[in-house]
Amino acid sequence: MVMNEKEGLDALYKCVKGDYDMVIVAPRFLNQYIGAVAGDNTGIDFLVFDSEVRAENVFSCIFDAYAGGYLVGVVSAMKSEGEPLGFIAPDRSEYIQNLYRGYTEGAEGIFTGIEIKYKAFGRESMMADEKAGEQLACELYDSGVKVIFAPIGMAGVGVFKEAKERGRLAVGCDANQNYIEPGYVLTSLVRDIDAIVYQAIIDAFKGELKGGLFYYGISGGWLDIAIDESNRDLFDEVMLEKVEQVKAVLRERV
Repeated sequence: MVMNEKEGLDALYKCVKGDYDMVIVAPRFLNQYIGAVAGDNTGIDFLVFDSEVRAENVFSCIFDAYAGGYLVGVVSAMKSEGEPLGFIAPDRSEYIQNLYRGYTEGAEGIFTGIEIKYKAFGRESMMADEKAGEQLACELYDSGVKVIFAPIGMAGVGVFKEAKERGRLAVGCDANQNYIEPGYVLTSLVRDIDAIVYQAIIDAFKGELKGGLFYYGISGGWLDIAIDESNRDLFDEVMLEKVEQVKAVLRERV
């Protein structure tokens, strides 16, 4: 697992120097280097997420973070019944800013003036630090927060543990994390990254992968909140109906 920027850059340049036709770049903190690296290596296709990298050999996948955050904000505010919400983020990237803006506006659409407390997690390269996630969650829950949205990768496991310890709730991100602490993970904002990567690999193998900016949202099911056997009991009929109403509006965005 890439843990810091130096290790990430080392891995990136090792891939570029290796016998690879395609490089998939997951950490957002490496995206700032991709334009230059791709320009120097036009025979390699690059796949990046959450950044607009404009190059002929870069496939930029951009999720509608605002829509995802908005949907999470709606269900979090409904479940908290207007009590304070929390948000823990790893960086100040455009993706995170849009996610936070959607989260706040979705919550305020349910309860005007609801308080949302923001905690900066640090660099994205810390997203495997479970203890750091647990500590920040502890501080937020101590301050009266009822639900925390934690788009911080596996460090979110620490948030989920603290939610269970306090009898509060948390929201996961990227993958379905509901199962980690059933009954205490309100939901997860899931991005269908697997399907995008799979199709990109197939297209690259056929020589058909084209660079450009590609947008993914609620429409098409690329982005959604997970409701399954681990968290279904946390959603009443009113919440489920509201989720469908909000998704119908958000589908018009992308």
